Amino acid sequence: DSEIIPPDCVRPRSFTAIPRPSLRRETEDTRLSVSLCDLNLQEENFQSMTAMCPIPQNSLNSQHSHLLPSQLESDLRFHQLRGAHIKTLDDQTVARLEHAREERTLVFTNRSLRINETIFVKINKSNSSRSGSLSYGVTSCDPSTLRPSDLPYNPESLVDRKEFWAVCRVLVPLQSGDILGFVINAEGELHLSHNGVSTGMQVCVDCSQPLWMFFGLHGAIMQIRILGSTLATDLREPSSPSSPTSVPNSPTALCSGSSDPMLNSSGPGALCNSINGTAPNSPVSIPESPISPSVSGSWSDECTICYENLVDTVIYSCGHMCLCYTCGLKLKKMNNACCPICRRLIKDIIKTYRSS
Repeated sequence: DSEIIPPDCVRPRSFTAIPRPSLRRETEDTRLSVSLCDLNLQEENFQSMTAMCPIPQNSLNSQHSHLLPSQLESDLRFHQLRGAHIKTLDDQTVARLEHAREERTLVFTNRSLRINETIFVKINKSNSSRSGSLSYGVTSCDPSTLRPSDLPYNPESLVDRKEFWAVCRVLVPLQSGDILGFVINAEGELHLSHNGVSTGMQVCVDCSQPLWMFFGLHGAIMQIRILGSTLATDLREPSSPSSPTSVPNSPTALCSGSSDPMLNSSGPGALCNSINGTAPNSPVSIPESPISPSVSGSWSDECTICYENLVDTVIYSCGHMCLCYTCGLKLKKMNNACCPICRRLIKDIIKTYRSS
């Protein structure tokens, strides 16, 4: 039989053995006791669930909102051409891995870049248990002229094509929610920022022709999103190619290049793997350099490779002066050697002398 408890003799509720409240003789006080206890139990359960669950992604997004400009242009998308093992989503703004072996994962922008246009890319999904990072680069090749079968597993093999290709890789560990910014200024310097912090110039490119940007997802990077772009006037003073500010101030990007240890440890021109030709003996038509040779500096400038000797060499046929003769000879011996400033093929180097 049900137990009858007078209203004035309500016993304290036990938390170890909770009796079943009476349905026929339940008074207002007993109902209040049961409700308060149930609320306490629900609060404890909620706190334990909160401790077990990670921070929602939208909360992480708000933490990075201050890294972006107040207004972004939204016309930039991923091109329809993409690697066979990657998928584009959300109106061509998201690229996601669709293959565990990451064989062909290149994606391109749907249009060429503008000078001083900053592109913001967000790491949507990463897996810290896997090795690898994000590769990126620019090319003069219109993606519309390519086929999916033309896209290799290793993006660095693209430099064997006849178009201009520059391929780099981000070395800093990337996590979900990180935001990268890419911009090419009027001097052809590609700069990278990581979560709002500039990491300096990563590579010199030929900005005299239309350039498309591309990305390769590897290892830990499983999904990226184009957030948008912003176009701003470059207000800073043009830097001389031999200025220390033109050297990456942190090792955040790796650009494949020569096997010569001296050239690989020198300026960014020798670091980037960007080739504007096929084989050394193949005929290549080289237009006039869009950059005046006078911007390469004066006699007092230091070599952009060794930073020890004075500039005393003219690169033919672009006419830039940014190397000493010793480094110029080593650079010329490389296959498809390019000018560190304009990335034109080096036909020859000419040593110059001061006038007395």
